[in-house]
Amino acid sequence: MKRIFNLALVMAVFFTAFTSCQQKTKKEETAKNGFVLNGTIEGMESGMIRFQDKKTMKKDSAKVVNGKFTLVSDFPEPTYITLFEDEKGYITSVFAENTNFTLTGNVNKLTEAKVVGGSTHADMIRFGEITKHLQEDSVYRKAMSDNYNHNISKERRAEVDKIMAEKEGKITALRHEFIKNNPKSYFSAWLVAVESSGASATEKETLINMLDASLYSDTYVKKIREKLAGQKNIEKGFEEFVKHASNVAYKVDSQFKGKELKNVIYLGTFSNNNICALTKDGSIQTITPAGVKQSEFKAELKGEAASVAVDQDNNIYVMDIIIEKLKKKSRGRVKEYSNPVGVECTIYNSKGEKQNHYTCPEIITASGAKVMDGKLLLSDNRKGLIGIFDAKSGKLLSKINDMRPCCGILDFAVNANKQLVVANLGAFRVQSFDLTGKSLMSFGKRGRELTAFHGCCNPVSVTSLKNGAIVTVEKDPTQVKIFSKEGAKLIQGIDELVKGCAYIPMAVDGKDNLYLASREKGLVKCVAIN
Repeated sequence: MKRIFNLALVMAVFFTAFTSCQQKTKKEETAKNGFVLNGTIEGMESGMIRFQDKKTMKKDSAKVVNGKFTLVSDFPEPTYITLFEDEKGYITSVFAENTNFTLTGNVNKLTEAKVVGGSTHADMIRFGEITKHLQEDSVYRKAMSDNYNHNISKERRAEVDKIMAEKEGKITALRHEFIKNNPKSYFSAWLVAVESSGASATEKETLINMLDASLYSDTYVKKIREKLAGQKNIEKGFEEFVKHASNVAYKVDSQFKGKELKNVIYLGTFSNNNICALTKDGSIQTITPAGVKQSEFKAELKGEAASVAVDQDNNIYVMDIIIEKLKKKSRGRVKEYSNPVGVECTIYNSKGEKQNHYTCPEIITASGAKVMDGKLLLSDNRKGLIGIFDAKSGKLLSKINDMRPCCGILDFAVNANKQLVVANLGAFRVQSFDLTGKSLMSFGKRGRELTAFHGCCNPVSVTSLKNGAIVTVEKDPTQVKIFSKEGAKLIQGIDELVKGCAYIPMAVDGKDNLYLASREKGLVKCVAIN
């Protein structure tokens, strides 16, 4: 028995040594042929340097000992990564590739650390020098600051928009020039990916044609090319989207008494044109067309209130997100954060009496909700899809996956043809689908002109009027646009409804009156004018 034990012990020691040797050999091989970043940070005796690759979510780390560290990894193709330190936070960004890099910096000025190594990273630094004069321009920097100031005058807003548009145009021109002059550079491929965000199919095709064909298999370019054919097939321009929609214009209803109706996070409409509002605390409010709260009840929710929908019989479907609390260590501190794990639906009649309850499978958020023909449609901004459920049982019938959520926002509407009209804000588009998930048509691109959508991602809300006209809502700053066969129009007189990247709920009643919600400023009503 003793011999068996001794033999097992020897084998265990041998296996451990063999495994350690394998790991060491693998690490040495990576260091020899892969990405190696040797760093010196003056004044930092100890710490932990980490990186995150936003493309694949790959992570790695290295300890700082007496101001020195060596970060080893593997990047088969150049990859944009972010470096940070556990206590100090963000350091810098690097275009990593399988070669040697060096970092030098000071613990008190970490964001000024210098990184040298790799041809792609060198190209990124070179392009930064080319655009440096624009980024440091005092007029632009002041405009950039004012762009996120929600209290500036309308005159200054117009001035800021003009300055920003001019600067963006110059940056775009410099990007195009760099790509043309450096068609084989991986950094040019990355610039193409940046410029392609929110671009039309024609613009994307032009950008790709600037690159050398050797870069077509690069991850950034490959993804664009794979989606390009599909985009070209459905991209029609808003004129085709609303070609049968007669002209329509709106004005803000100054008599509407909705200013006190705050903390509303989602809107629906009843058949009598009353508004159904869901508040942050899970209350369901019935609001008259005059803006008066007629009734209210509190929904029985296990999680966080998310969205609400009303069917043709005025039954109210209330969605809540089930949350689990997780803890994560960041910068030396343990923080608790919320993680969505599921969605539940509770159904009430118009009197607030509970009728049904079920869990909605395979989704974890419900940022948008509609009911149509016995089906409950829910958008999931985490998974980037719209789920179609049986409204009575909650059974998942199908999913539509071609979504581009952003900022935790993904909403949609249903038009008169019983098609989904989606505010595909991450793609800067309005896009329509049938219930099989087939993409029918899209319009929009990134830009500051009236027919485009501005910011980091827009529009945040969309609806379809009875005549087929499309209404979109943009945030930061707030803009509400009407698209019809006569063109695009901006509704005047709407104040800034939200701060930063935030959702703006919108609903349309049977008379095509529009309702917008702001948690801080209450409800706004817009009525059609001739």
